[in-house]
This record gives sequence, C-alpha cells and structure tokens, in this order.
Amino acid sequence: METMDINARKYELISKVMHIENEFNVQLIENFFERITHNNNYQDESINEIVKPMRKNISISDIKIEQNYHGINLDNFNKLIEEINVQEPLTELLSIN
Repeated sequence: METMDINARKYELISKVMHIENEFNVQLIENFFERITHNNNYQDESINEIVKPMRKNISISDIKIEQNYHGINLDNFNKLIEEINVQEPLTELLSIN
C-alpha cells in the first residue's frame, strides 16, 4: 500500500467495509470500532495481547516442552502400517503427478 494521507486511508477503509456482505464480519467491525472509540487505550492493550516479544534463542526441545509434544508410539505406528497393508511401492506413493 502506497503512502496516503489519513483522509484517503479512511475513505479506503470505508470502501472496503461497503463491500463486506457477511453480517458476522460487519458485526466484528462494529464491535471493534465501539471498543476503540470508547477506550483510548484499546490500541495499546490489543497490541500487547497480540504481539509477544521474540526470544533470542529457542531450541526444538523448548518447543516440544511448550507444546507438550511426546512424539509417536513406534509400536503402534508399525502396527498401523501392517494393518493398512499398502501394496504400492513407496516411490509410487510419494510421486506427484
């Protein structure tokens, strides 16, 4: 989006809103405008809710712990492979046509 003055940006927003046909989306916009017009601090609060500071370092093990990832049970996985009884060669299954 090229740089526009604030009035041009407002008209652009109005134009986009006028093309919305979904009642739910219109209601979301109404609720948003209601919040920002009655709460001058809304912008700061919403940004803090959405934007989280980035960590300088993260490892796969940190992510696994945060997401409670335990991997798969290899025995159960191998049983499923046997039950599926795939006859096609692996190269054919992985090929993209």
